[in-house]
Amino acid sequence: MEKKQENKNKKLIIIGLLVTLLVLIIITGIAFARYVTNKNATATADVAKAICTMVVEPSEESIETVNPYCIVKVRNYDNDGNIAETDMNYKIEVEPKEDFELPAYYWEKDGTIVAHSTDLTGTIPLSDEFGKSVEEEDAFKIVFVNPGTENITRRVEFKLTATQKQP
Repeated sequence: MEKKQENKNKKLIIIGLLVTLLVLIIITGIAFARYVTNKNATATADVAKAICTMVVEPSEESIETVNPYCIVKVRNYDNDGNIAETDMNYKIEVEPKEDFELPAYYWEKDGTIVAHSTDLTGTIPLSDEFGKSVEEEDAFKIVFVNPGTENITRRVEFKLTATQKQP
């Protein structure tokens, strides 16, 4: 009877070991099936060079000049010959340097008045019709209207704000 009991215990131990081994295989099989994937990638990008400069050329003063003016040029290039690589939107603001009220003024382009006593906005394109980057320049004449007969000197400041044109 002891032998039967001993055989029975061995069978139970073997079955227990087999069940444990089966459970371990299932667990480790699932654990081996799980994996982590790391993907490393690199990317490079160039940012377009945005160049927008402004040049202000005052008028030559003479006795005959009733309404003083300046020539304001907005360019897509700098003095070093670098050209912008993107279209640029710009805005030119006129502000007094001292505490006085600005006189009435208007902006002229090619002999046509384009704005009255307000900020001037525009766009400088990136390239010509062939897609080649070229130096572009918008030239405006800003004329300050002198309502009186007195010769008054006032100083103004031109501020240029430029942003990349959004497609």
